[in-house]
Amino acid sequence: MISSDLIKNALSYLGFLGLEADGDLRQEVAEALSVLIKMQRFRYLTKRFDRRLPFLEKEPYRTFLGDAPAYYLSLMTLGGEVELYLRRLALTDLRRALVADACGSALLEQLADGEEARCAEPLSRRFCPGYEGSPVEDVAEIHRILDGGKIGVALTGGGLMIPQKSMAAVLAIGGARGQRCNTCPLFAHCVFRKEQSVCKRSESN
Repeated sequence: MISSDLIKNALSYLGFLGLEADGDLRQEVAEALSVLIKMQRFRYLTKRFDRRLPFLEKEPYRTFLGDAPAYYLSLMTLGGEVELYLRRLALTDLRRALVADACGSALLEQLADGEEARCAEPLSRRFCPGYEGSPVEDVAEIHRILDGGKIGVALTGGGLMIPQKSMAAVLAIGGARGQRCNTCPLFAHCVFRKEQSVCKRSESN
């Protein structure tokens, strides 16, 4: 059964932040999630580090990691079947493609949360390249270090990950899973705040 939280997060990617979506859209989201859940081939790579890698010796990573004794790099994907499905939809049904794309993002987040919950050490939220002005190009560093090809993730010439429903992140050990809104790297541009709502990572949630 698809959880209400997963549907809510998918709707948030569609712009429904604190707003009630109509029943038809919620049903459409639930159906899209059902398809993706059966289709996904979630794969996850992670590795623990005790020393800072060179690309992390700059802001905002230094502030994010703080005095954490160690950290993890992680890389994950929903797999190539989801990628092909989303591409086909984009050519045949733009509305369904937009809904499925949002559902894919929400599903990737949920599966990553589940994987990280099994870690024996307390982990912070995920900090992905691109957050708080960090270089998006650092995705390539994580991909290289973890050998993303092992789980079928490749990089385009511009540094984008393929399949697109993939994610690279840094997680500090010992950090709180949640966070206060005013310490979030996306605080200044947060669409949740504009809707007087909070995201699922907030301590207020």
